[in-house]
Amino acid sequence: MDERIKRLSSLLTEYSCRVQQGENVCLRYEGEAPKELILQLIRDVYRLGARPFVIRQDNSILRELLIRRAGRSAAVVRFFAPPCR
Repeated sequence: MDERIKRLSSLLTEYSCRVQQGENVCLRYEGEAPKELILQLIRDVYRLGARPFVIRQDNSILRELLIRRAGRSAAVVRFFAPPCR
């Protein structure tokens, strides 16, 4: 694995987010490009004693839901893509 990805993951988990033991960590991504970084983030989150939760977002599916379900789309989107905290 590229050392830059390992370094970025370490900076994100240890410095930027200050992941602590026992925390739940939401990792949301779209497409295949960030997959290597997501895999390293999962490793680092576990290493720090936290629990990673991964959500892969697909905007083409979200778009279809929004177009076809005009009145109730907000509830559908919340169900399929809960907010990360």
